Amino acid sequence: MELVYLWVEEYKNIHKQGFNFSPKFNCNYDPNTNELTIDENDKYIENFFGDNINVTAIVGKNGSGKSSVLQALTNRDNYYSFFDSHSEEISKDKFFDRNIILLYDEDIESENYLNEFNINQQAKTNLNIDSKYILNNISVSFLFNNNQEFLKNFKFIPTHIELGRIVEVQDDDFKNLLKKQYTFVNDMMDTNQIFTIDSQDINDFKKFIENELSQLSDEIESVRNYLYLREFIYKVNNSHSKAYDIAETIIKHNKFNYLDDVNSFFQRELEELFSMNEDIFNEIIENIEYSQIRSISCLHKIIIDINNENIEKLLSNIHRDFFSIKFFKKTKTKNIYLNNLSNGERKLILLFANIFYIIRKLYATEEEKSFYILLDEPDIYLHPEWQKKLIKLFHLFLSSNEIFETKKFNIIFTSHSPFLLSDIPKQNIIFLDKDENGNCKVVDGLKEKKQTFGANIHTLLSDSFFMEDGLMGEFAKNKIQQIMNILNGKPSSYAYQFRYIFTNEYNFTLMSKNIKKVIETIGEPFLKDKLLKMHDEKYPKTDADKIQELEAEIERIRSAKN
Repeated sequence: MELVYLWVEEYKNIHKQGFNFSPKFNCNYDPNTNELTIDENDKYIENFFGDNINVTAIVGKNGSGKSSVLQALTNRDNYYSFFDSHSEEISKDKFFDRNIILLYDEDIESENYLNEFNINQQAKTNLNIDSKYILNNISVSFLFNNNQEFLKNFKFIPTHIELGRIVEVQDDDFKNLLKKQYTFVNDMMDTNQIFTIDSQDINDFKKFIENELSQLSDEIESVRNYLYLREFIYKVNNSHSKAYDIAETIIKHNKFNYLDDVNSFFQRELEELFSMNEDIFNEIIENIEYSQIRSISCLHKIIIDINNENIEKLLSNIHRDFFSIKFFKKTKTKNIYLNNLSNGERKLILLFANIFYIIRKLYATEEEKSFYILLDEPDIYLHPEWQKKLIKLFHLFLSSNEIFETKKFNIIFTSHSPFLLSDIPKQNIIFLDKDENGNCKVVDGLKEKKQTFGANIHTLLSDSFFMEDGLMGEFAKNKIQQIMNILNGKPSSYAYQFRYIFTNEYNFTLMSKNIKKVIETIGEPFLKDKLLKMHDEKYPKTDADKIQELEAEIERIRSAKN
């Protein structure tokens, strides 16, 4: 079931607008009759992106409604109408049942992040992975274990994972114990008293826990005790009653000396507290033992080969800050860590890793359904070099793995990047603008826009992104306009800013030289030459200037001969 056309009646700043998602057709919707007329697009190119891939870009000014269109595609409300290639309206429930929607948006504060189709939410609902951090770690290891051909496009391919023990206790750990009160019997006074936990008690308790963590050896046998301690911190911070009791007892002991041996008491209580978690702990320890580990003495680190078959299971169970996890590539001279890559390159790796993992884990056997991959500005943080490669990478990604061969993919993305648009024919682009009221307005790209595929960046910026005021920076444009005003004899604040006095011959000459220096920094050759000619006409060279230039030229020729 292919989505050809979306009609939005009323949503945010979108009012009675239609969006065509198929380059095969030209569509016209009549809201009065709720009828869609479809004509074949004679410029349509069959299988332009491959047998099973279609790409649609949504571009436009900030606030024109790009992200809102993606939200409309994932909304079950009655403000929207979906239409297929037969001009028939599609039931939303039927559409969502027969298609798989994957929404990718890493901004945890956006509406898209909480959407049911967001990859992070699908991982939480269907895979019980409720942490973005855990999902990223698992999916990255999964990608690098299963997509070697695609990964040749990246310089960074990790070979190992470093599990680092976390010995430090965070500042906000145990803060829920502060000012907690409980009653105890004072045998010396034979009376009941109230004990209140204060900030000093919390600090002493943190030092006690950190001491316990730091004293553990690097042997594999100590991993269990380490896991006990990290799980204990988690449970206290989440107000687990039994963990609370243990913490209170130790804090009270430190102040009133009720227990003879805090450490043995602590270990005994932890073993009892976590008896229900033994299966999980055993599984983690077992996976580490079978993962070709190499313990680094005194550094509390465990190195695991990323190609180990138990990696996914291990990373799935390493939760609640059990370990810091770092991917790295081992070379002859040093280790190159994933975290040391540029922010854009990491984002790109995570993008493909998350999509691959979710499809492989949840939808590998789906053959009849089409996939709609919705990407809200995937080019953010990417260097232009990576932006240029993004569409090519998606094509290679979807065509280089056998699980994708029998599936159909519709990639829909929003963007501000002309580099992405140069890979997209204009019949595959939805152009959005804003009307005089700030509402979304769809522009007929086939009639009003220049060709985008293979176009140069300047054309794409000025035409596709509605930059009516040109492509030059506003500061530069104002500075150059001031110079033009001076050269044309018009009033300007430029002279006042630098306190030049036109009647003073010295300052007149100084202003001329400074204006020329600014002109010579202009990068656009035609504009620079034009302004230099205007400058020389307004400020003719003196005999002294001419002599100085000739002397400089003679010196240049002498230096060249030597």
